[in-house]
Amino acid sequence: DSDDANARITANYVEGYNLGIFVRESRGGSITANKVTGNCVGVLFFDDAVTEVPDATRQVQGGDFTIKANASIANNRYCIAGRDGAQLVSGVGMSITNADSVRVVGNLITGNRPVIPAGAAPINYPAGGLTLVSFAPPPGTLPPGVAGPGLVENIEVTSNRILDNEPVDVWVTRPIPNTLLQEAGPGITFRGNNCGVSDPASICAD
Repeated sequence: DSDDANARITANYVEGYNLGIFVRESRGGSITANKVTGNCVGVLFFDDAVTEVPDATRQVQGGDFTIKANASIANNRYCIAGRDGAQLVSGVGMSITNADSVRVVGNLITGNRPVIPAGAAPINYPAGGLTLVSFAPPPGTLPPGVAGPGLVENIEVTSNRILDNEPVDVWVTRPIPNTLLQEAGPGITFRGNNCGVSDPASICAD
C-alpha cells in the first residue's frame, strides 16, 4: 500500500506458506536472490483496485519493480485464497497481476505444478511457471468512484530459465468466458529465456 515503496526484498528463504513473497498495491523496489519453495505461489506481485492501509479509498498503481536472480521451485501447495476465499491456487512459480513496468530477469522457475487434494475443488487461478494476469474486479466490489486496477502491461521477461512447470512454463492472460480474466496490455516482451511450453506457444518457440 505504498506509492513510493523503495522496497528491497533480498536473500530470503521461504517455504510452506500460501504466498512465498507477496507485493501488493505498491510501487518501486526489487525482489532479488530469494528462494521460494513449497508454497502455493512462489512470488506474487499484485496490483489491487484500492489500498487497505490506512484506508480503502486510495489507489496506488502497482509496479516499477525488478524481480531478479530468484529461485522459485516446486510451489505446489493448495490454497484457498483471496479476501472471500474465492481463489483456489496451486502450482504458481511467479505471477504478475494487473501491474505495470516490472522486469523479470535471470530467475530460475522450475517444478511448479498444481497439486489438488482428493475431494478439493479445482484451481481457478492460472497455474504455471510464470503467469502474467489481468483480472477485472468482481461486479459490485469496488467502492463508489474507484476505478479498477490497470492491465498487466510493460513487462520485460529476460534471460530466465523457466522449465518443467505445469501446465505451462509461461502463460499470458487472455479473456476466457465465464471468468474475470482480461487481455494483457501493451509492452510485454520476452527475450533470451529458456522455456519449454507457453501459452501463446510463440513465446517459448523462439
